[in-house]
Amino acid sequence: MANDFELDQYWQKIPDDTEILITHGPVYGRCDEVHQDIMDNHVGSRTLEMRIRNLKNLKFVFSGHIHDSAGEISVSEDGKVTFYNACIMDYWFMPTGEPYTFEI
Repeated sequence: MANDFELDQYWQKIPDDTEILITHGPVYGRCDEVHQDIMDNHVGSRTLEMRIRNLKNLKFVFSGHIHDSAGEISVSEDGKVTFYNACIMDYWFMPTGEPYTFEI
């Protein structure tokens, strides 16, 4: 984990033809909500959100890190990308979820 602008140097290395993306932390606004009393409850990466706009073949994004959003699924506005928060631990680090399995 690092400052979002520092992370951008890594996001820029994501190949343009990527179809499945796995990251530790989520994209801003997708499966990244924390349930705390803060101004913006979305804590995902804004620079990653900007980068994925250019990934025309992207179909799936898997992340974790935000335990408050464990198990959440989100679909892009155009219906082309599905985002998963694959945490199996809840906010209290209790294993409450099941691992995801899927076929391509």
